[in-house]
Amino acid sequence: MTHETTVLRTIAFEGAVAGNIVFWEDSDEPKVGYWLGRAYWGKGIATAVLSQFLEIVKVRPLYARVAKHNRGSVSVLQKCGFTVANEDFISPADGSRIEEFLMVLVA
Repeated sequence: MTHETTVLRTIAFEGAVAGNIVFWEDSDEPKVGYWLGRAYWGKGIATAVLSQFLEIVKVRPLYARVAKHNRGSVSVLQKCGFTVANEDFISPADGSRIEEFLMVLVA
């Protein structure tokens, strides 16, 4: 079920579906997340889409969680004004541990 404040958009590039971007509220932390197919990485698409999306979603502070090893996504968030607020980790069902950054956009 989608919460009434959720904003979900498809990312299109050159007539094809390239991914998606979403805003939702989670435990009083408004969050943004996105996914982009591998074929579309490194083309500036995520940065452009996130910048445009931030014009629609005006909620601040706005949070994003990103795996530390995902340098491309960390870079996208930083280019759009997000800074590292904290470090954390998630433990998927396979028992591994993924270190992540909690990033925040305050203005």
